[in-house]
Amino acid sequence: GDTVPLLATVLVSLGFLIKLGAVPMHLWLPLAHAAAPAPASAVLSGAMLKAGLFGLITVLPLGQTALPEVAVAFAAMALAGLILAPVLGLVQQDPKAVLAYSSIGQMSLILLGLAAALAAPGAWVLIAPALVILATHHAFAKAALFLGVPAVWAVDRGVMRTSVLALMALPALALAGMPGTSGWLAKTDLKTALEGAPVGWSIWLGTALFVVSLGTSLLLLRALVSLACGASQ
Repeated sequence: GDTVPLLATVLVSLGFLIKLGAVPMHLWLPLAHAAAPAPASAVLSGAMLKAGLFGLITVLPLGQTALPEVAVAFAAMALAGLILAPVLGLVQQDPKAVLAYSSIGQMSLILLGLAAALAAPGAWVLIAPALVILATHHAFAKAALFLGVPAVWAVDRGVMRTSVLALMALPALALAGMPGTSGWLAKTDLKTALEGAPVGWSIWLGTALFVVSLGTSLLLLRALVSLACGASQ
């Protein structure tokens, strides 16, 4: 509210951006996933990243006041994340680190939605449910993928490993936005919600959706191939 000092709002927002894994405050995320056991990674990506989103929704004046300067800053961070996530993720050797970079790309798309809402407060009533759907879809799909990593490592190459990888391909396709999946529905809702935003934002969103889908597809393919070729642990 008006009684909250501006500096406090800025600092709290920065904390939530770190938790969201927004570029350039994302450095902790791949390191944490690579070191953590798979169940912890599932919780980290499935729940804790979303705490950053819901924290930002709480502290920012979304739907109330236009903050064009903050919107541009958020958009720049989001676009940087969409580009850096596949570039850095594809060279990782640890499949969990690859999955972590795909989370950075997905969270960057969510941050772009917040940026559009800060630029056009009237669009927030539609953007809010779209972001909640996107975050929920990502939480379940990414948790399934992280939990699948030790399942693959627990079996030798052959029919069993192929079967586990085939099951993991289902949430992977959803995250990539394959038509008919939850990811496709979530991204379609977000695209529809931003039709009320300024024209420039609609153009950025269309490009971002293509980039995040392509980047996520490449990263998840990289992770699954790495798991398929890796030794049992």
